[in-house]
Amino acid sequence: MKLKTVIKVAGAGVLGLVGVGVLWLAFQPVPDPVPPLAGANGYTNIFRAAQHIKQSLPEQVDESLADEELNQLINENKEVLEQARAGLSMPCQVAVEYTEDYVLQHAGYLAAFKRLVRLLLAEGLLAERQHQVPAAVRSYLDILRLSQVASHGGNAMDKLVGLAIDNIACGKLAGVAGKMKVAEAKAAIQALADFEAREDPLEMVMRQEQVFARRTYGLRGRIAALFTFQQLRTMEQNIRQKSESRKKVRRQLMVDLAARAFELEKGAPPKALPELAPHYLKTIPDGTVLRQNGRLPH
Repeated sequence: MKLKTVIKVAGAGVLGLVGVGVLWLAFQPVPDPVPPLAGANGYTNIFRAAQHIKQSLPEQVDESLADEELNQLINENKEVLEQARAGLSMPCQVAVEYTEDYVLQHAGYLAAFKRLVRLLLAEGLLAERQHQVPAAVRSYLDILRLSQVASHGGNAMDKLVGLAIDNIACGKLAGVAGKMKVAEAKAAIQALADFEAREDPLEMVMRQEQVFARRTYGLRGRIAALFTFQQLRTMEQNIRQKSESRKKVRRQLMVDLAARAFELEKGAPPKALPELAPHYLKTIPDGTVLRQNGRLPH
């Protein structure tokens, strides 16, 4: 058999397999999406509030900002912070729309949430400088809650943004952990426990990714899935690794805060992890250790 004939036969075979795959996908049922909230959605309220953040908010909020600058930012955006916190107190879920315009529009939502994170960072930083630890803890816990609001019920991109915000929140909470009093440490522990209890499973996130592609792009989306399968698998593995890493950090932070509260109340640090349960922690999280003088034991 000539080479050209072999190539033609092989090509026809590949096209045949693709055709079978397309037909198979065409008749596969679309997974059920995450059901929308029955009532008002705090996610939308938070976005609307974040849209009104003043343009003076810098792209980077750090120690380079003077107290006067931070104070001005907070005063200019008091109403934004009040409205955002009202939204955080409500049931929240990503407001997904199954249209091709949604991806571009949704980028605006994510940008607004990132701006709100910077505003809360400014508020927390100023509170730290003024030695108002409870106020700083409140700001950083609101960032933690915002990380979950930004991703709950959404797709893979929402999850990645939520993980990035979670990283910021936990870093700031860890930074003030040594200054917290018992009540503040316990409040932070409860917020971290609530976060884990409400976290979307990765399977739900990836299913929502499938739902969006199929509902928005129809058969085109299903055909594209044939050629992007490996990319989706890689993305899923990436999110899984990041999620597990973030979970370990949050759980260790819970243990560190529990040890802080224990020492403040008992006058001496705990000698072993079991001493922290059940008074400070309901259970000891897997994969955690008891730090010695702020350092991991050898």
